Amino acid sequence: MPEDLPLASGVGKTLVGGIDLKKARMQQVVEALIALSPHPTASRLRCRPPQYGPRHAGYNLKKLRGKQIVRRIGQTRRSEPLPTGLRAMTALIVLRNEPFHPTRGANNPKPIDTHYQAITVAMKGVLP
Repeated sequence: MPEDLPLASGVGKTLVGGIDLKKARMQQVVEALIALSPHPTASRLRCRPPQYGPRHAGYNLKKLRGKQIVRRIGQTRRSEPLPTGLRAMTALIVLRNEPFHPTRGANNPKPIDTHYQAITVAMKGVLP
């Protein structure tokens, strides 16, 4: 999934841009999605910067729908995260915020350390 995020996708007949987690706005959208996901009734933030309005939110949600990270709830304007998309976005945010530190020393790495390091190296092209 991470390698497909920057590519354009379709929502219905509309082609929408990819998701670039190197941009601060998309990072904040994904972090808000993760933060609000346990509380489906908390769909509105009390304050928002004036440069980020409903049109920006709608466009960003449409991009996330194109990547099957969120879906629309019935015929409403509300959205909810999909479990697989939520897991993927959480993993990307964790990998972006947590640098790789081997836990068992360089002389005796465990298989999980090797896998984690390989994922971290692969994510360099996706994350800032």
